Amino acid sequence: MAAIFELLILKLLYYGNETSYFSISSTISIVISLAFCIGLCAVLFLYQIPSSIESDDESITIKFPIHHITLPKSEIAEIKSIDYSDLRGSLRLFGIGGIKFGKNDILLTGHFSNRTFGKYEMYCTSSEDLILITTAKGRKIVTNCSLHL
Repeated sequence: MAAIFELLILKLLYYGNETSYFSISSTISIVISLAFCIGLCAVLFLYQIPSSIESDDESITIKFPIHHITLPKSEIAEIKSIDYSDLRGSLRLFGIGGIKFGKNDILLTGHFSNRTFGKYEMYCTSSEDLILITTAKGRKIVTNCSLHL
């Protein structure tokens, strides 16, 4: 995505240096392309950021601004607390791997893999109070929301 932004900006700079005026049609196409890319990034970003986690008698739901993940309690094999150091050596397969915005606030979200857990999903907004939810089918989700089970 960053490469697309760079190409569009370079194209804008090229048109600015090539002629003494901006072609209306080329400027409009560049602005529309940039707006589309920014909008797409915003939607993808909102799709990955966890906003809350809820638990009831039947399921645990991780909520996001655009969607949610519901895990029936009958399918959960284990819930355990883990330390941030357990995630060392993780390889980001797809997602956001560490946007820091405070002392302990870090955005880690998406699909990851390491030797300790294998492949897992992570939806965290902090490096503290991490939990690992493992389903009976082997799906692993790391989050940091407080659970009251």
